[in-house]
Amino acid sequence: MQVRQVPFASELYHQLCDLRNRELRLPLGLVLNSKDLEGEEEQIHFGIFEDKHPIACMILVPQGNGKLKMRQVCVAKANQGSGLGKNLLLAAEAFAKEQGFSQLYCHARETAYNFYRNSGYIQVGEKFEEVGIPHYFMLKSLRVS
Repeated sequence: MQVRQVPFASELYHQLCDLRNRELRLPLGLVLNSKDLEGEEEQIHFGIFEDKHPIACMILVPQGNGKLKMRQVCVAKANQGSGLGKNLLLAAEAFAKEQGFSQLYCHARETAYNFYRNSGYIQVGEKFEEVGIPHYFMLKSLRVS
């Protein structure tokens, strides 16, 4: 399945918001709200769709100094383990390189730590808490040695 860029405020964007809420927020007892969406018009949205329904998504946020942050990465529970997360990650890395970014990073949930580590990301610093659960700062250099 193909990763596609999704325009902010489009119908597909709103579908991705629903996916993010269902898969990332509700299990934590949280709800994606308007404050959570502030600034997203400046961010780059990607999704994977099956029969016009979103099954995976991610947001990329330019940070300056050649850095790009991944956030709100998720795959629908029914589709986890099928390689969609890897497809998103490869698409993000390709996009970052194409746009001239030298580093890609994220705040990885503890449950996703091995996924990022096995994809060449390194842990920077200690475990920390975000949205009430453990996370790690994970970083990958995109420079060719």
